[in-house]
Order: sequence, then C-alpha cells, then structure tokens
Amino acid sequence: MLKRESQMKLSVSGLPKDLFEADVEELFAPYGRVNFVTVYFDSISMKNRGKAMVEMRDPVEAERALQALNGKVIGQNTLKIKVEQQAPFSAPPQRRNDNFDRNRGQQDSRDEYPRMRRRMPLRRND
Repeated sequence: MLKRESQMKLSVSGLPKDLFEADVEELFAPYGRVNFVTVYFDSISMKNRGKAMVEMRDPVEAERALQALNGKVIGQNTLKIKVEQQAPFSAPPQRRNDNFDRNRGQQDSRDEYPRMRRRMPLRRND
C-alpha cells in the first residue's frame, strides 16, 4: 500500500499586485481545503511581489486546483502554478569519524623543535 502525503504545497507566481492572502485563499477554496497561504511582499516598499505559497490539505484537491488555475488570466496577469518539491526525510547527522581524533593526544614531532624565525637585519644607508 502506498503512503500518500498529507499535504501539498503549490508555488504560485503571476499574481496581480493588489491581491492579499484572503484573496488567494478565495481563489483556491472552490477546489478544496486550504491549510495556509503566504503572499510574498517586498521588504522595502511593502508591495506584493506577485508570488505566493499555498498549502492544501489533500494532494488530489491540490492537483485539481493546479489543473484549473494554471494559465488562468486574472486582470493582465497569467497565473503560473507548480508543485513545490518537498525535501525527503533524512536521518540526523552522525557523529564525526573516530579516526578524526585518533592522533589528537600525541605530540607532533614538529612541536619538539619549534621553528625559529630569523629577523633580517635592517640595512641603513649611512
């Protein structure tokens, strides 16, 4: 039996600059339940950048919304929707290799006779 993902994220671009989260949620609501919507704003001008991230609860509903809304014209803008790739689960990082610390306690032969730096005498033109 295949395990279905419980949610699907859609990346939406080409949004009109006057849309907010509630407007984007209204746009996707007829196709299924929307978990959350994030509309990206420019940090300096605080204007809509025309991009959003929509997370839908059911992947089948998200696919239906993708098919219906991708390429749809709103005002003068054409929507582009794609599925956001989710990173696969990975195991936590492992400890460093034990060989890394193996020689740490031994004294290095270079430490026994430290290299002396000789200063070059200054030449004075007298």
